[in-house]
Amino acid sequence: MSALRPHQLRAVYQVETAWREGVRRVLCVMPTGAGKTRTAAHIMRRHVDDGGRVLFVVHRQELVSQTRDALVMTGVDASQVRTLAGGASDGASDARVVVASVQTLLMRERCEWPSATLLVLDEAHHYASTEWCGVPREYAHAQHLGLTATPERGDGRAMGDLFDRLVVPTSVKELTAHGVLVPCVVYGPATRKRALAALPHEALLRHRKQWRRAVVFAANVEHALEVAQQCRDAGMRAAVITGNLDAETRAQTLRDFREHVYDVLVNVFVLTEGFDDPAIDACVLARGCSHAGTYIQMVGRVIRAAPGKDRAIVLDLVGAVHEHGLPDAAREYSLEGTAIKQGGERLALRQCLACGAVYEVGPRQCERCGERLPPPPRPKLSREEMNAIMNTHTTDRRLQVWAQLKGIAKAKGYKDGWARYQFKARYGEWPRWQ
Repeated sequence: MSALRPHQLRAVYQVETAWREGVRRVLCVMPTGAGKTRTAAHIMRRHVDDGGRVLFVVHRQELVSQTRDALVMTGVDASQVRTLAGGASDGASDARVVVASVQTLLMRERCEWPSATLLVLDEAHHYASTEWCGVPREYAHAQHLGLTATPERGDGRAMGDLFDRLVVPTSVKELTAHGVLVPCVVYGPATRKRALAALPHEALLRHRKQWRRAVVFAANVEHALEVAQQCRDAGMRAAVITGNLDAETRAQTLRDFREHVYDVLVNVFVLTEGFDDPAIDACVLARGCSHAGTYIQMVGRVIRAAPGKDRAIVLDLVGAVHEHGLPDAAREYSLEGTAIKQGGERLALRQCLACGAVYEVGPRQCERCGERLPPPPRPKLSREEMNAIMNTHTTDRRLQVWAQLKGIAKAKGYKDGWARYQFKARYGEWPRWQ
């Protein structure tokens, strides 16, 4: 097993320190590309060497074998690792390390679940749901290690119900400085938009010299199919991957994309999590993005380092960067209240007029009755110049500015609308607060 990087050693120390202090349930937050599986493998190996048993749970069936291979490659003894998939068990009852999907566990009787003294939950934010929370509850006697880049849920449920301590051993900015991740330039409109500032294929063509392989996040299946066809008509090799495809078709499409059969892969709610292809160097946001966690997961697809890759670009057609910040923005995480918020003071918007760069998913079915929710509406088009975003104001900072403007208006005896128009002139949108 190759040596861990400094930030991974820091993560191991922080997690194991918490356990030694009597904290049994620890959530480790590290950016996409930081090596969460490698870090977990080191912790698991030490746990097994001390006589323990480990259950590693993933959130999708197709990730079981991928995770098992990754654990073996990062130092876990292959003879001690077994998988639990569907109705089959690869000797899981006698294994020291079992990798299983949450779907497999939930379709079995509780008495058939493997024993474990350490429960590892990948993409741990999912397990606060009503449907999946039974897994950590069943292993209440064990130590828990949660892994995620985004400790936030679309339904607003706090992670404090699942974990007692949160550790954040590193950041995107640190990993970029050390070459673990690559710098990322974001191109987008000057303000947050309800409609697309450009069509995805138009944005990709405009920046064609800056990317080799791109992923597009579309609003729904109909939108994805149309975007892919527009890319093909523009001379790009494009494919579509959605949750409606069977597992084998999805796997084959991903293999073809990795082997450069396609230039562009358009997806709907498939590639936001658990998808690792470091060579991707462009990401197109062609759908709404109201939650910071979803935004961070999407842009995280392109910031991994790879041979010959020195940077990545994000084509943010909806201006989500203005609400959620740049990929390397300082962020504060919490198990309660607001799970993800930008940390520190941020400056007003700055743009590069020379090159146009920008600097500085909720449940798909009702958790109560199981009724599938309708897909989100496809975005409208409102053509607008996309510039390079240099930096942004956070939502908290905009609220402070709004309060200051109201104070000025009151002190000077201005009419009520003065503060609203000043805010609109600064940010391009009306204030959302009374």
